[in-house]
Amino acid sequence: MNAIELRKLIDWLIDGARSAAGPAQMMKECCERMLIAGLPLWRVGVSVRTLHPDVFGLNFIWRPGSEVVVSSVDFGIVDAASFRSSPLAIVYEKEQEVRYRLDDPESARFPFFDEMRAEGVTDYIAMPLRFVDGLINGASWTTQQPGGFSDEHLQALRSLVPPLARVIEIISLGRKASNLLDTCKILYGNIGGGNRLDFTCIGPAVNLAARLEKIAGRLHRTIVASGDFSGNCACEWTDLGEFPIAGFARAERVYGLPDEAPAA
Repeated sequence: MNAIELRKLIDWLIDGARSAAGPAQMMKECCERMLIAGLPLWRVGVSVRTLHPDVFGLNFIWRPGSEVVVSSVDFGIVDAASFRSSPLAIVYEKEQEVRYRLDDPESARFPFFDEMRAEGVTDYIAMPLRFVDGLINGASWTTQQPGGFSDEHLQALRSLVPPLARVIEIISLGRKASNLLDTCKILYGNIGGGNRLDFTCIGPAVNLAARLEKIAGRLHRTIVASGDFSGNCACEWTDLGEFPIAGFARAERVYGLPDEAPAA
């Protein structure tokens, strides 16, 4: 292992991998930097969930000398036999590292490894990519090196996971934000794609209403209102004070009906 190059790679990730123009370019450059740092990689995979109504997640696959292959999977993947019998399913379900040498008889339980053995793979490791909000995604690394990954290789990969997860999370948040309507109006109706529809509504006003519902519960009241709503409603209101609202930059003044006594 080249400790200097590994440190450069970690610093590059911490700095946001800014030299990469997009997700696929980031993964390609990251994997190429891993090779320079001394990691004997053959196939690297990253799986990331999305907010798309038809697409459960995106898969990014890299091999040396090739462009990153990006593919999507629909919501049926969760129950598909190919996924349920894969080592990555353990990463998602148990949120833990999975590592198998492919000459280990125990690895025969995963059909995916048959394909990897045909490519000359000797070792496999997958790890959860934990996002700040608790969402679990996954990444896997394989090698064709005789004897598999060394302890030094595994330690290096584990040291890369936290900064890699942060960069992928930032890219994922940017992708999600570009698909959301962020206005003062709400969007409602059958929202989704051609194959998956849900009657719902979204927007800041809906988010505020959901937060006010929780405040009502804390105050033991059945009705509370925001300042904008109370100012446009011809009712008598009682000022209940200001409350911080998750997801909003400033606190919101909340009002209630004067004849509603808080429940005990």
